[in-house]
Amino acid sequence: GFTDWSPLKSVGYFEIGEFLDSRIKRSELADKIVTSTLQLAKKQRTWFKRDQENHWIVKAESNPSLVLEESKKWLSRAAELD
Repeated sequence: GFTDWSPLKSVGYFEIGEFLDSRIKRSELADKIVTSTLQLAKKQRTWFKRDQENHWIVKAESNPSLVLEESKKWLSRAAELD
């Protein structure tokens, strides 16, 4: 009864709904969720690239201290705007 409810149309929930309604097979479920997740990630990256306010920290996982330093700089600049 909640098929038109927006949260259930999000990635993962939508595909589970398709499975429960027998529109896709169980063997297709994981691949369909992965595909939808990758499509969403691509849309988000495209959207974020247009916003000049965003600052990307590349290779953050290999240098956690870089994330800390960049975050401190950003917070200092934000505090100056107040």
